[in-house]
Amino acid sequence: HPLLGWREVPVRDVLGARTGLPVHVDGHARALADAERLFGRAARGSRSALHLFAGNMVDAAFATHDEVHHGPRSQAGAIAHLPLAGGTEPCACGRSGCLQAELSELTLCRRAREAGVADGTDPARVVDAAAAGHPVAVRLLLERARMTGRAVRLLTDVLNPESVVVTEIGVVHRPDCLAALRAELDEERAATVAPTSFPDSVLAVAGGSVVLDVLYRDPLSVSPELN
Repeated sequence: HPLLGWREVPVRDVLGARTGLPVHVDGHARALADAERLFGRAARGSRSALHLFAGNMVDAAFATHDEVHHGPRSQAGAIAHLPLAGGTEPCACGRSGCLQAELSELTLCRRAREAGVADGTDPARVVDAAAAGHPVAVRLLLERARMTGRAVRLLTDVLNPESVVVTEIGVVHRPDCLAALRAELDEERAATVAPTSFPDSVLAVAGGSVVLDVLYRDPLSVSPELN
């Protein structure tokens, strides 16, 4: 986890030892893809679905036939350093225009501070400013939504999913941002894109879905009394 400076950290073992509870760990994009599969509405019934998560971290997940792909060592969906058309933001890797650098909420909040829109690192303040009619806040969110649309276009060109779910704060809360994202796609693909089913509880639902996925796949394995 580059933002936390973690590498090869045994998260499950550490948390299990501290809490005395069984712990299950997964990436948030895959967890939310599982959540949509288990009890969401945005991708229900789809034989294949792409989930793009644009928060402080930017990553993706791909599911086919109710199975989220993990890949070797659970690295599937690590898209942070894919190049984004039109991107100019310098990245820590030394290049410019990487998805992580361009779409991160940290970048959005920094641009909002520089423009005098909002202080701090909470992207919800930018959304609130836009709702209050601040034109620069609206512009920043629409620009980010358009760039998110370009990321969706890149990924759908490769994976061609039946449905696309996007977790991005502007797209989730503003119809104009969703429209700006869809405008970057052709008409057929635009119709497949929907915001997350969990706009007000994204990370809580992600955590819950990791546990529920284990429970539903093998109910007896999670009950020590039955082993």
